[in-house]
This record gives sequence, C-alpha cells and structure tokens, in this order.
Amino acid sequence: MELPSDTDTAGEVKEGSDFNFRLGNDTATLSILLLTPSSIEASVAEETTFRLRQFSSLAGRRVDKTAVVYLLSETPFHSASGRYRLDGLVALQALMIESLPSMLPIIPIADADCFLASVQEYITNLEAIDIPRQQRSANTIGFARSRFFSATPCDEQGGQSFRSFAG
Repeated sequence: MELPSDTDTAGEVKEGSDFNFRLGNDTATLSILLLTPSSIEASVAEETTFRLRQFSSLAGRRVDKTAVVYLLSETPFHSASGRYRLDGLVALQALMIESLPSMLPIIPIADADCFLASVQEYITNLEAIDIPRQQRSANTIGFARSRFFSATPCDEQGGQSFRSFAG
C-alpha cells in the first residue's frame, strides 16, 4: 500500500507540520512533526517547545489527526547494542507534559529507514480504530430511525394517552 504524501516545503513548516498524509477517504489528514534527539537538547529546547505548541494548535483546526514522529537515532543502525537510546524519548514526553495542554501521540522510530513503514502502520491502526467508531455512529443513527423512535400511529396514541394521564 502506497502512502500518499502532501508535502509542500515552505507551507508545511510555516503551518507547523513537516508531513501531511491523506487518510483512507482522502478527506481526513494526518499531520506529522518530525523530531530527532538533537531537537530535544537544551540548546534548542525553546525552539522545539515553540514548534510543539504551534503543531498542537493544528489539532481541530485544519488537521484531523496529529502525531509526533521521534527518530530514536540520527545515525544509521549498525549494531544491536548501539541502536538507540530511550532517554530522548523520555525527555520529549517530559517536554510535552510541561509545555502542552495535552499530550500528542508519539511514534518512536528506530531510524529514518523505518519512517514510511512506521507511519503506514500507524495509519492502518488509526483506520482500524475509526472504523468501529463509524459503525457505532451508523448503528446509533439506525437505531434512532428505528420503529422505537419513529412517530407511528401507535406512538401517537401512546403520547395522547400519556398527555391525558398527565394532564
């Protein structure tokens, strides 16, 4: 399955996201902010906080779904022992807790080679979660339109009986 990507270089950074992916029906969007271990360092933490706040404000405005992709390593994977360190991920979580009104989903990725596959898996899981919600909504609407809630002659008689009883 191919990931459709909508990445305008100047517009994306200005709007606060690095990547936009159209979801299943092409009306919903997943916007991604890409962070690396160097973006969590103390020397750039203020800039990263600003980017996180700006990105967080996208949710609910022009973007349906948001997530932060965090590359666990900026260097290619060479050995299992030196693959990545989790302290940057923990630092990112702490930064979000301190600076945002609510946490954003984080997609931790071992290295850049895994980016598209990891985002694809995340999108697949999002769509799997959204399908039951849509079915529940459709079932609720169907139930609301069922005979139980419809105004049939029987219901009208019952309403008249209640009005005469209460009245």
